Amino acid sequence: MNPWSDATRQWRTVALVALIAFSVGAATAATSVRRRLVYDVERRVESIRTEPNGDKVGTLLEGAEVRELERDGRWVRFRLEGWIWGPSLAGWTEEEEAEEEEQDGPAQGLGQGLDQRQPRAALQQSVPDVRGMVEDRYGVFYSVSYDRDLKQVVLRFRVSGLSPEALEVRQRGAQAEVVGLLADELEVASVRVETNRPDGSGPVGAQIAITPVDHVGDPEERPAAAWRAHTRRSSDGGETWAE
Repeated sequence: MNPWSDATRQWRTVALVALIAFSVGAATAATSVRRRLVYDVERRVESIRTEPNGDKVGTLLEGAEVRELERDGRWVRFRLEGWIWGPSLAGWTEEEEAEEEEQDGPAQGLGQGLDQRQPRAALQQSVPDVRGMVEDRYGVFYSVSYDRDLKQVVLRFRVSGLSPEALEVRQRGAQAEVVGLLADELEVASVRVETNRPDGSGPVGAQIAITPVDHVGDPEERPAAAWRAHTRRSSDGGETWAE
């Protein structure tokens, strides 16, 4: 029996175990690095620049997700996927909307008697006004959209530093104003307002208020209790709803 052979086999076994452990550790570290390549913006507004300390070309809002491509000191070059308002782009032209079948029977709710074949185009024309209304009085505008099946306007914006009561006032006011802006453009049966939590935390969509258009009105004229009685409200993104 050759003792050197046994020692050699033991050494090879130890080396193999060490190599496997190193490979697993390296793979785990690589995975950790890859996961850290995607970040959320923490500041309320952050600037986008052409290069480190370069010219400002835009902004990102709190919660925007970016993917890191490379670094230069404390600067990060990133990739971001998103949407932009088409009419703000030079050379942009609107696509032709496909004609839809005529609806049977009379239209219900706001927009009665209007041509409902192109609600998207009608909404697009009103977006700048809706954005301005929200930015002036209610918060940071995220989006406004229209659910054709539900005949529902969905308005999304971010708030901060409010009490629950103050958020309710903004929900009611925003509903009333967006109905006023879109009444001549769309057939609206209800308005859904989505925000983050009133203290500024959480994602937009955490707080939801859905009100039939017949019960949307000026907060100074319509009693709050009547609004609550006809509004579906959620403070957890729609998981549960207030009675």
